Amino acid sequence: MIQTPTERAGFTLIELLLALALLGILLGLGIVSLSPLVAQSHLDTATSYLQSALEEAQIRALRNLRSYRVQLEQQEVWLESKQSSRWQAEQLWEVLPEGVSVTATRWPSFSASGFAVGGTLTLQLEDWTRQVRVSPVGRIYQP
Repeated sequence: MIQTPTERAGFTLIELLLALALLGILLGLGIVSLSPLVAQSHLDTATSYLQSALEEAQIRALRNLRSYRVQLEQQEVWLESKQSSRWQAEQLWEVLPEGVSVTATRWPSFSASGFAVGGTLTLQLEDWTRQVRVSPVGRIYQP
């Protein structure tokens, strides 16, 4: 007479494969749902970079008694100063995250007297947009 064990000591290969397949499906769905959060995070980072560059340009204009502005070259944010009626690149501030595009109604600049040539910078990534505005009196804010 053949005896069969009444208790099993583990999982079968089919049970393990089904569990792994189910785990893979759940992880795939989770990654897809996180994608908009990643895009928003990249856009928030780029907005912070631009706002801090504008604030630094304003501080340098007052400290060094000459005009400063922020310029964008491809994905690089540059601080520029006006010397002998020409704009000179002074410092690479940050590199924006990949895929972020920036448009401007007018690129803001700051004079040594504290006033600004105001403008609105619009950042876009996929379906998300953010704005940074500079008023003529030099206030830098996100609406």
